[in-house]
This record gives sequence, structure tokens and C-alpha cells, in this order.
Amino acid sequence: MQNSTTEPMDASKPFCPNAACSARGKIGQGNRRIHDRKRQRYRCTRCKQTFRARQGTMLEGLRKPTELIVIVVTLLAYGCPVQAIVHAFGLDERTVASWGDRAGQHCEQVHHHFVAQGQLDLVHVQADEIRVKGRQMIVWMGLAMMVSTRLWLAGMVSAHRDRRLADRLLHQVRTCSRPLQALLLCTDGWAAYPGSIQRAFREKVKRTAGRGRACLQVWSELCIATVIKRTEKKRVVEVTRKMTRGRWNKQASCCKLHWEAVFSIPPLLSGSMGPCGSGWLLSRAHVVMRLSVWRGWKAECI
Repeated sequence: MQNSTTEPMDASKPFCPNAACSARGKIGQGNRRIHDRKRQRYRCTRCKQTFRARQGTMLEGLRKPTELIVIVVTLLAYGCPVQAIVHAFGLDERTVASWGDRAGQHCEQVHHHFVAQGQLDLVHVQADEIRVKGRQMIVWMGLAMMVSTRLWLAGMVSAHRDRRLADRLLHQVRTCSRPLQALLLCTDGWAAYPGSIQRAFREKVKRTAGRGRACLQVWSELCIATVIKRTEKKRVVEVTRKMTRGRWNKQASCCKLHWEAVFSIPPLLSGSMGPCGSGWLLSRAHVVMRLSVWRGWKAECI
């Protein structure tokens, strides 16, 4: 595989990464010039500094073509075995693993910068956890997803399925949400979820004047739905649905307004519900479907 990274350069696309430059993060002001095509470097006319074309991305410092790196990372994301990628593209196994780590670290930075800023109107979140068998180890992975956009909000890996795993998962979801918003969380029957959710989604409230400590109060519009499946011989024989916290009518009416305004479809609970006759039933289908994709290949990454 060739190591050449000679790619077309366009001075209108990148921006100056210098934190002290007045043009940092600004595009379309004509302050960038091509400095060196061979070394793929640009020059900022404001601060007079040069920078690499790949600076600030997961491609920084890599010599392989961008198209190849993107293809390999995409295959990894969809669960393609590392050995298959090694044989198909003639790469070293350590190189493939390194690219996967780079992509993960960069995605984590993007997640913290854009998602975990407490500005999302989540409205409806589904959370679940799966047991993953790795190389001489077994771990638990908890994930939470925003239903309306299918956006992954949080992911945690722990050696034990305990309250700490649930607390860390829900705390990360809390960092993404606007405070004191109407929110429905749909989970399975794990006993740790209700307590962890209420600990994560609460605010300090000063009920008395003068000195004294403020108490922590759970969001008034927080609702928790629980879906419990009972299986026999690997077949689901019974499904129990209940509202662990909050009133069904109140949450359904609130969700209906949101979904009719955004998608022009029936109740917000429709994201967590499936049709049944003339009514609706709570479901965790969205997060369960996507967790099944992770189950097959996550063990290779652990």
C-alpha cells in the first residue's frame, strides 16, 4: 500500500488552529494561504504561523491516504474483524488498532465539545446494558440513547454490573441535558436504575431563608418507565410494563406535544412504545436493536 498523502489543497476549508489568533475557527475570510504543497502546510496571514492540513484531526501525523484511513475506521465501526482488514489492505495489525484508538479518542473529544454541554432537549432516553465476553475476561457495558435523533449520549464499561456503573452512565446523560426539562427514561428491570436516575437528575433547592444547606430535589418533570421481559428457554413469554416514577397521563400528554411539533406523529411515547390494538405499549426496541450490533464485535476490542 502506498504511503503517499499528496492530496488536493484548498485554502478555503481549514481554519487557523492558533489559539491566540483572531481568525481562529473562522472560515471564508481569506486569511489562509497554501504554504507548502509537498508537506501539506497552510499559512495564516493574520498570525503568520503555518500549520498542517491534518492538524487537529485523527489523521494528524499519519502518512497513509485519507480515503484508506476512513475506510478502515468505518469497517472497524461496523464490526469487521481486524485480521480481515489486515489481509485485505496489507496493513500491520498494530497500525489498524492504532487507527481505531485514534478515532475513538477524537470522537470522545467531539462528543464532549458538542454533545456533553447541557444544551440538548432530550425528552426521551432509553438505557440498557449488555454482558460482553472478552479475552479471558467478562465486562458489562452500559449505553444510553436519545430516541428522537438516535444519538448515543453515554457509554460506560465496568467489570461489575453494580450501582457505580449505573451512576456513571446516568451522570453522563445528565451532562447532555438541559436542566429541569420534561424527560422520560425507559430502562429494563435492573434495580439500580431508578435510584441512579433520581440521583443524577436533581438540583439544589434552598427552601429556607438565611444560612443553611440547600437540599437536592429531583426534577418535577422526570418520569421513569420500566420494561421487564421474562424468558423461558430463550423465548420471551411475558413482558411487564410500568411507570416507576411519574404519572402515565401527565407524561403522555407532555410527550405528545413534543412529537407532534417535531415529527407530526402520535405521542412522544411512540418513541418508547409500539402499537397494540387501539393503544400503545412501552418498548425498549431502539436501544436493544443497537446493542445487538455491539454484542457481536465488542469483545475483539476489549
